Amino acid sequence: MKIQLFLIAVAILCGCRSSEFPIAASTIGDDTPMAENEGIGPKRIFAAPYGVVWDSALRMVKQKGLVIKSLNEANGFIEAESAGKSGGELVGIWLHETGEEATEVEVYFRVEGNNRELMKTQSETILNSIAQALGLP
Repeated sequence: MKIQLFLIAVAILCGCRSSEFPIAASTIGDDTPMAENEGIGPKRIFAAPYGVVWDSALRMVKQKGLVIKSLNEANGFIEAESAGKSGGELVGIWLHETGEEATEVEVYFRVEGNNRELMKTQSETILNSIAQALGLP
């Protein structure tokens, strides 16, 4: 209970927070299903209810021209890919309610060739786009 109250307070004061991007374990061409890559990408906690953040994430996916491959609101998972890109780019987005007014979002952007800097940059760009869709800076 104390942890949830702390997370809510941090989310309200900060709007959102970001974690470091760990070394990615998989790239395009790897047979690992995207859903199994949870815990690899950067995360942020947004000071908004789950449903609002879910809707913002879907809106961002559509605005970015991504094609949804898999969608499960109950489990908080969206898998999308870039349309028309050779070699492909896959995106996994995981959402977890951390309180009534706080939702954690993780994004993992996977590309062919294991370009870790591009993976980090694109993951952060997607998190920033979700923040903008929520009206946050």
